[in-house]
Amino acid sequence: MKRFTGFVIKEFIHIIRDFRTLLILFALPAVQLLIFGYAVTNELKDIRVAVFDQSRDRFSRDITNKIMASEYFIFDGYLESAHDIEVRFKEGMVKQIIVFEPDFGYKLMREKTADIQLIADASDANTANLVVNYTSAIIQDYIFGLQADAGGLLRIHPEVRMMYNESMKGAFMFVPGVMALILMIVSALMTSITITREKRNGDNGNPPGIPTQAFTDHPRESHTLCSTFIYQRRHHSGDRIFCIRLAGARKPGPVAV
Repeated sequence: MKRFTGFVIKEFIHIIRDFRTLLILFALPAVQLLIFGYAVTNELKDIRVAVFDQSRDRFSRDITNKIMASEYFIFDGYLESAHDIEVRFKEGMVKQIIVFEPDFGYKLMREKTADIQLIADASDANTANLVVNYTSAIIQDYIFGLQADAGGLLRIHPEVRMMYNESMKGAFMFVPGVMALILMIVSALMTSITITREKRNGDNGNPPGIPTQAFTDHPRESHTLCSTFIYQRRHHSGDRIFCIRLAGARKPGPVAV
C-alpha cells in the first residue's frame, strides 16, 4: 500500500510540474464542453427563407410577415420567376422557398381552400424536416386566426418538396462525418503502434549516424564536414565516409576515422 501511495504522489507531482499536461487534463475538456454544449447545436436559428409570391395579395403578404416574424427565420427576398428557385438553392444560402400560387387570396376566400408549396433543401434531412414543420405550424396558426374572423372553414394545403434528397436519407450527411472520424482514429492508432514498435526494437527506424569532428584548414575559411554513417544491413555492415565540401573551402587534409 505504501508503494502504491508513493507512486500516486510521484505521478501527481509530475502532473503539477508539467504545464502542458495540466492544459490537456483541465483546459481542453473545459473548452470541448463549451463547444459541444453551446456552439454545436441542432436548433433552428437564422434560417434564410425566400418567397416566390405569384399572387401578391393581402393574404400572401400576411402569411409571409407572420413566418418572418418568427425568431427562426430570416427573410431573403422575393423571387421573380420559377427559374430562380434552383439558382438560389445552388448559392447555398437559402434553406427554404415558399411558393404562393396565382390568385391565392381569391381561392382562399371564394373556394375556401388554397395551396402553398414549401420547397426545402434536404441535403440535411433533419434540418429540412424541422424547417418544413415549423413553417407549416405557423401557416396553420394563421388559418385558425383567419377562420375566427371569417366565420367559416378555411384550408391551406402545404405541398412539401424536398430538393436534392427527396428520399430523405440521412446517410448523405452521416457518411462524410463518419469518414473523418475514422481517419482521426486510424491516425492516432497508427501513431501509437509505430511508437510502440520503435520502443520495442530499441531504435527510431532511421539508420544510426556517428558524426566525426568538423575541421577546417584555416579558422577564417569555410570548413568541410565529414560524417561516418554505419549502414546496418542484413548480412554485413560497413563504414562509409561521406565528405561535403562547402563553397570557398580549401581541399581538406587526411581525416582519421
